[in-house]
Amino acid sequence: MNQVWTEWKEAYHYYSIATELNKKSEEVQAATLIATLGQSALRVINNLGITDVEKKVPEIILDKLTAYFAPSRNKTYERCQFHRIKQQQTESFEEFLQRLQCQVKRCGYNPNDVDEFVMDQIVVRIKSEQTRQRLWVEEALDLEKAKKICRAAERAEKEINTLQYDVEPNTLVKINKIQGDKFQCGRCDTEHGRKQCPAFTATCNKCSRKSHFAVKCRSKQLSKTKASKSKSGKSKSKKVTTIKGSNDETESEEDSDYEYHASIIRINKITADDKWTEKLQIGNEFITVNLDTGAECNVMSFKEAKRLNLETKQSPTKRIITYNNGTVPIIGEVKTVCKSPKTSAIVKFKIIDKDFTTILDREMCEKLGLIIQVQQIGRCKTHEYEIDFIDDPKFKIMPLRRIPQALKNRVKEELDKMVAMKVIELIKEPSPAVSPLIMVRKGNDNHNIRICMDPTELNKNIKRRHYPLKTVEEIAAKVSSANYFTKLDCNKGFWQISVTEKTSKFLAIATPWGKYRYLRLPFGISSAPEVFSQIMNDTLQGIENCEIAMDDIFLFAKTKKEL
Repeated sequence: MNQVWTEWKEAYHYYSIATELNKKSEEVQAATLIATLGQSALRVINNLGITDVEKKVPEIILDKLTAYFAPSRNKTYERCQFHRIKQQQTESFEEFLQRLQCQVKRCGYNPNDVDEFVMDQIVVRIKSEQTRQRLWVEEALDLEKAKKICRAAERAEKEINTLQYDVEPNTLVKINKIQGDKFQCGRCDTEHGRKQCPAFTATCNKCSRKSHFAVKCRSKQLSKTKASKSKSGKSKSKKVTTIKGSNDETESEEDSDYEYHASIIRINKITADDKWTEKLQIGNEFITVNLDTGAECNVMSFKEAKRLNLETKQSPTKRIITYNNGTVPIIGEVKTVCKSPKTSAIVKFKIIDKDFTTILDREMCEKLGLIIQVQQIGRCKTHEYEIDFIDDPKFKIMPLRRIPQALKNRVKEELDKMVAMKVIELIKEPSPAVSPLIMVRKGNDNHNIRICMDPTELNKNIKRRHYPLKTVEEIAAKVSSANYFTKLDCNKGFWQISVTEKTSKFLAIATPWGKYRYLRLPFGISSAPEVFSQIMNDTLQGIENCEIAMDDIFLFAKTKKEL
């Protein structure tokens, strides 16, 4: 009601000027005001105890109604609402800015500080990560400069989206299908990735058995099958339940006639260029296997199993589903010991009657040491970052920014992770400069946050490296003639660059649990993007059809073979 009344009063002000009502007597102005407000407002006026004399003065009527409709505000609440505003996915920058400017008027801030508060909220809450990065590194950023950058970025994004390149959509769709790993599950009747079924530990409400929901229960079909067996001595037909994407065999032998969802490129159409092969030893023989990290089972041809003298047993799995929903019948399975150059393991292969190179799934590739998952943060051994300061720098010790109680545990967990990864460390000695800690949510997930420092004051003392950064337009122009693309993301790329001991002393952040300092390059330092881009370009220099944009690496080619 407060906002509605404020807007109505402003509109009425312009109405009185446009109709020259403000030039007439106060009694006429007051009568027009009451008549314009309507019956509901008239009842409010009468209940407010306004005398007949006061009803002839428009200013008194407006003041009384303002006190009624717009009572004194709770500044703490209004400021909390202001800091919660973020740009929605479908919201333009102008709409986002209007909401911020409208809300900040209710917060009771010093008028001289309002622009700075709005600017900070734009930097933290704008939806575009690329625009946020550009705002972070901008020197002497103010509200007007921030608005120009955001408007230009939004306009450029719209213009780029209208560009048409000679790329065949079907080619990209095909690649997505090969790499996709979601499927319609036969245990829970939902779509999810491999080994992510919510029914895995659940109990069926229909048959009280585990590993499936009632909606996909097969107890009725199984009982009919058993009855048919008891009458005829053999099973005439068995209804096969489709369980795509399940690689666990926790069910009984009667219950295990299901399908594997193998996200493999068509077995009978793998060319030499597509293969990622290794040599394995089975007994005294060596075989070539195709490493397929998208597959969910190991597959071998009947011809290969016969050559290796492997005993084929009956398989509870009846067929394999390929990435394009085609099916391949399984004629049996074998278990054998496979030796790689690093280790050995017992491998179960599904046997099919097709001539192709043996396929090894992701799980077995990891067990045999053929592929490695890197979880820790790496470190660039050829470069170490050291800050270049201006002459006569003036450092500041910034105070701690309060963290909402609901997020304190999550922030502490994130800080502990960063300490474990040796990105930061807790310190007790004095620091020449201290920056406040800020939190940035990742995407739309309120639980996932990113810990950053706000080096606004520190950046005023840093010399920029002024290394040229490529724009989206420059990269788009170079890849416009390509048909195949791959994008590699340098996960936590800045943190893989160490900083010198001298630099680390200036990269301290204040937290409720003490003071930490960065041991790796933090996000937000004005020269950090230029330093990182230079290291990336030096490292990947000479690679054809490769473009770098901050921590993203784009590979492109006209043909799949070139890529």
